[in-house]
Amino acid sequence: MTVNCSITYIWHDCFVVELNDCILIFDYWADPDGRIFDFITHDKPVYIFVSHHHKDHFCKEIFSWSSQLNNKISYIISSDTARFIKHLLSPRSTYKGKLRIDPERVKIMSEGDYFSDDLISVNAYGSTDIGCSYLISHSSKRIFHAGDLTAWILEEKTPSEKAQEISNFKSILSHIAKTSETIDLAMFPIDSRIGSDYTMGADIFLNRFDIRHLIPMHFANCDQSLRQKRIDDVIAYKNTISLLSPNTVFHALTNPYTGIEL
Repeated sequence: MTVNCSITYIWHDCFVVELNDCILIFDYWADPDGRIFDFITHDKPVYIFVSHHHKDHFCKEIFSWSSQLNNKISYIISSDTARFIKHLLSPRSTYKGKLRIDPERVKIMSEGDYFSDDLISVNAYGSTDIGCSYLISHSSKRIFHAGDLTAWILEEKTPSEKAQEISNFKSILSHIAKTSETIDLAMFPIDSRIGSDYTMGADIFLNRFDIRHLIPMHFANCDQSLRQKRIDDVIAYKNTISLLSPNTVFHALTNPYTGIEL
């Protein structure tokens, strides 16, 4: 990537992506050592993305950051999240606490919506669970955060349910491909709780797009006794990628606050 870009893994599905003129934060909800602000350069605009309101993707505390940081902060949230926090957004709300947010700072997005300003443009796509996945364009580069978008081929599902899950997933990918078939950086779920087919979503995703850099996510929200097994499963996928998509660089960021520069 010609644009300066650093990516820091915070936890589970949260990342801080710092570009030369702005910062993108995805699905903040847990911060093991409370260090999120260490990775926010204080003179850059910040865009905080929320893919959906599930507790392992969203924390209302993000709305207090406007009073804690000097940065210009914009929130890009899914419509289900907006419904979940309507008391924080509605001008008629009687809530006056620290989480009250200026609605002008918030862009609410649903599948098919588009947003742009002077720095970034955002396409919102669907999910095979709830909420949105996001494709961000910045200086001709494409950054994708999947949220909960993958093929959830759970072992307890019937063959017909699995087929429908794959069909739904591929349909959303087809919509994304209409915008771009090349993605410079993708953050995508690889979660072995699914069972033996836990990599199928990533396999299909890599077959459909030219992915330059892939970072796995959605493997940390479990007991410590199970986490290492899920991390090992994530790391093992590197061998598959080398055969399936040899031009894709796989970055397994499994320890909080570790990162890469591209």
